[in-house]
Amino acid sequence: MLFRVLLSAGFLTASLLPAEDWAHWRGQSRDGHTAESSGWDEGTWNLPKGPVKAWEMAAGQGSSSPVVSGGKVFLTGWDDGRDTLRCVDLRSGKVLWEQSLPAPRYGRHAVGDQGFYGGPSATPEFDAATGLLYTLGCDGDLCAWQAAQGGPPVWEMNLHDKFQIKQRPAVTKHADTQRDYGFTSAPLVQGDSLLVEVGSTTTGTVAAFDKRTGQLQWTSELKDPAGHAGGMLPLTVEGKPALVVFTSLNVALISLDAAKPGATLALRSWPTRYANNMATPVAVEGDVIITTKWTNLTARLRPTLTKGWETVWEAKNQGSNVTTPVLAGGNLYFAVRGLTCMEAATGKVRWKDGRFSDATSLIACADQRLITWSNNGDLGLVDLRSPGTYQELAWLPLFAEDMAWPHVVLADHHLLCRGHSGKLVCLRLAK
Repeated sequence: MLFRVLLSAGFLTASLLPAEDWAHWRGQSRDGHTAESSGWDEGTWNLPKGPVKAWEMAAGQGSSSPVVSGGKVFLTGWDDGRDTLRCVDLRSGKVLWEQSLPAPRYGRHAVGDQGFYGGPSATPEFDAATGLLYTLGCDGDLCAWQAAQGGPPVWEMNLHDKFQIKQRPAVTKHADTQRDYGFTSAPLVQGDSLLVEVGSTTTGTVAAFDKRTGQLQWTSELKDPAGHAGGMLPLTVEGKPALVVFTSLNVALISLDAAKPGATLALRSWPTRYANNMATPVAVEGDVIITTKWTNLTARLRPTLTKGWETVWEAKNQGSNVTTPVLAGGNLYFAVRGLTCMEAATGKVRWKDGRFSDATSLIACADQRLITWSNNGDLGLVDLRSPGTYQELAWLPLFAEDMAWPHVVLADHHLLCRGHSGKLVCLRLAK
């Protein structure tokens, strides 16, 4: 009886709150949501100082996000000619093991904006079924590591060497718009396969490998150069498994059906100036949200197996750059010079507010609060319980002059905030 009273009053202690891993790009459910509380009602934000700092470390340069499984943090970073994979204890920050390999700071075809990035951009992928951790470097070093045994490599390959990847072309007619940031998209485990956006214009945009051995299983019918999105989106369309891939040229729907894996099911042209199609496609009730700043467009598309992509709505003069939108309470949230709240059903903007730049990532928490990580290292908390207006609960500068490209991560009541130069701060959101 007492437990029910406490629950209804919102006074759950940390020991009663659910705890989750964050083993994939955008979390366990791959949508930027967590079953955990933000810690606001539990009083762990401790304003004006902010949440308790558990630990911090230098992890090497890179824009990839950490992943967390079983109380261990896995993250990649570049320093002094090497990519290093670290396994760190989530609660203490102790480095449990390291593995590294020679790697360039930029991919071999890099063009443009090199002052804004460097080192690994693709977030690792952890597979609980095998205990393998998959990493992808900016120059195409794809590796599988045995995470539970000190991280020895199980298999590895270089995608440039295997697929002869060409430099991304300039995809619009605007002057000086050619960009190539190397490999940015997180590997994705589906069943027994590891899916990778390799971007080969001769063998296929997507390749599937046996996740245990690295043996090539199939390549996609589509042969677009890769986009720069943070990840691909698995989706079920009319009962069939499929994959949404935001390439440099198109929004593609690719079959994952065993009868015809890799077949192109739907294609919509979407070239973006500077090839800056960075936001991952987002699923909304079986539809897909696509958004880009440099086309100033957000659209809700409906995938079909017979008619291709159908447009549900388009919102012109609205688009995200780096922020992958988060869906909460029927609204989409993303940031470009302010946090935008957009109705998912119509594309109508409800409001735009706050101190947010392009460098922003978001986590929707179970207590209807939105954790924000933005700018040069600003941590914020927004209340979503009254979505008609912007309600900022907290704003805490953690870093200075360290662009917050890596997406923020919440696991087991610990918040991991990383800057692209490699600084990582872990904050405790439970007492």
